[in-house]
Amino acid sequence: MNDLEKISRLKTKNNYVLLIIIIFAGVNVFSPYILKCTDFRTSEILRTNNNNNYDLADSITISAGDYETFEIKTTNSAQDISIYIETAISNQFIDFFFFDVTNYDKWQQDIGNFNSIVKYHQIHCKRMNFTVQGIANYFLILSNRDGTTEITTDFLVDFDMNTIPYFEDNENKLVGNGIVLEIGDFHAIVNDYTAGDKIILEMECYFPFDELLLLTTDVSNYEDWLSLNKPYSNEDEYYGNIITSEYIIENDGEMYLIFYTGRHLDTVIFSYSLTIIENQPSLPPPPSSPSPPLPTYLVIIITLVLITLVITIYFVNSNKKKYKY
Repeated sequence: MNDLEKISRLKTKNNYVLLIIIIFAGVNVFSPYILKCTDFRTSEILRTNNNNNYDLADSITISAGDYETFEIKTTNSAQDISIYIETAISNQFIDFFFFDVTNYDKWQQDIGNFNSIVKYHQIHCKRMNFTVQGIANYFLILSNRDGTTEITTDFLVDFDMNTIPYFEDNENKLVGNGIVLEIGDFHAIVNDYTAGDKIILEMECYFPFDELLLLTTDVSNYEDWLSLNKPYSNEDEYYGNIITSEYIIENDGEMYLIFYTGRHLDTVIFSYSLTIIENQPSLPPPPSSPSPPLPTYLVIIITLVLITLVITIYFVNSNKKKYKY
């Protein structure tokens, strides 16, 4: 074997050893970062699903001259009831009656001396709270008897008045309860914020089949959106029936929160709460938590396999040179 061949083999051995060291080090150094994942946002939608649990809620269409009847059985001797009715558009009106059995029969037969527990005529949007005595069957009537066109209406029944969205007011909150938006309407909330402020927004529609578009934007883009100039930009845009979101304000200035009926072609009633917590420190991305390194036995197995592979390649190359003439 000449000196040149010895030097060549020495370099080859050194390369193999260096390759083993790199592979072994790589397995130990980089394995803790396998599956590492971080996700940080300054705004986050926490929930958008509707969890309304009314005793009765529906959306119905009633032909001209017709009516719909819903039988309700109370469960308490003194039953508190909240009922909300909302026709689809502002120029549709409906009549409402709440009867016991005797007076319902009289009303059906057009006997004039009936008495209703509650009655309202020509309703577009109306909430009614009342109490009935005794556990019994009652009848809720939505009547379009005097109408000339069909009417679509939403209604809900809430026993004990504990399900309709309502937010309590306090010094740290801005609240709005029972806000009605007609088709194409919007409701805007504007505040002057300082970088680091945290706001928590909660919004809930009365009806499980309604939804609103929530937009958040600054003053200039709000004005562009308002005047229908294009393009405009906004921080967030999403539809929901119930929305809870949190924001850390990144820059000083005014910000708009806009509730807009958008694509929803129906009257919408909703409530909201806006909590403002001033001067919260900016939140850095959460520190990465490396995954634990690969198990020792797995590292050993991988290393042995690689060493065996390198040795095999080395001997194959050696045998080739040995039999070379």
